Amino acid sequence: FSTYLWMLDENGEETFQNVISAYQSRYDQTKGTADDKRVDLPTAGYASAQQYSRNVYLKGMLFFNALYEKMGDKKFNQFLQAYFKANRYGIAHPADLLKALETQIDRQTLTTLLKEWITTPE
Repeated sequence: FSTYLWMLDENGEETFQNVISAYQSRYDQTKGTADDKRVDLPTAGYASAQQYSRNVYLKGMLFFNALYEKMGDKKFNQFLQAYFKANRYGIAHPADLLKALETQIDRQTLTTLLKEWITTPE
């Protein structure tokens, strides 16, 4: 998602929104089908490279975009900086990501977004 934030800075809002719309459209083709999986599965939890890509890369990126939209640019960048600072030169775990997110977004909103984008379908 950081690459897309760079794109936003370099090419403007319209280009950024076009990319987001294209990703959303591609994910919408998967949503509700047997290929729609949780994003937090191990790699072996996906039946194919395409299934992995559609969930981890498309759905995962859309999760970060949803966070970005809820937090706004300033808070999202503060989250990224906190996450980087806390985890550089180490191994980051999912709990580390959540801890950094919770510095900038309320737990209820985060839980809703996690359910929508990461842990669904169950």
